[in-house]
Amino acid sequence: MHIYGRTIHLGDTDATGVIYFAKMQNIALEAFEDYLTCVSLDLASILKEKKFLFPIVHVDANYMQPLFVGDKVKAHLKLQRIGNSSFTFITELFKNRCLVGTVQITHVTVLFGTKKSTDIPSHLKLHLEKL
Repeated sequence: MHIYGRTIHLGDTDATGVIYFAKMQNIALEAFEDYLTCVSLDLASILKEKKFLFPIVHVDANYMQPLFVGDKVKAHLKLQRIGNSSFTFITELFKNRCLVGTVQITHVTVLFGTKKSTDIPSHLKLHLEKL
């Protein structure tokens, strides 16, 4: 598991002052990117290499309580499933130790040029399995 801390900002909310639904998904992706950085996998370098990509193919989110500007959340990133060419992680968002939302995201690994499905590169798979 990887824990990522984040404060809810004004730009994360809609006109009602509550977190905009897509922003919770962004926080889950920020947690994933933060994990990659922590294990010395630079996302920018991976994308510049133009060997493979891992686009999102499915997202499922549950909103249990509203989040407001200034709220501090902890995102708990966990690997849920890993296959040959795809992986799914779940991010649980907590505010004051209370679960306020979950985001499940599935990525598939594809070759850069052809966009055809390919095996998850071994160095990435190794780090994903540590989640």
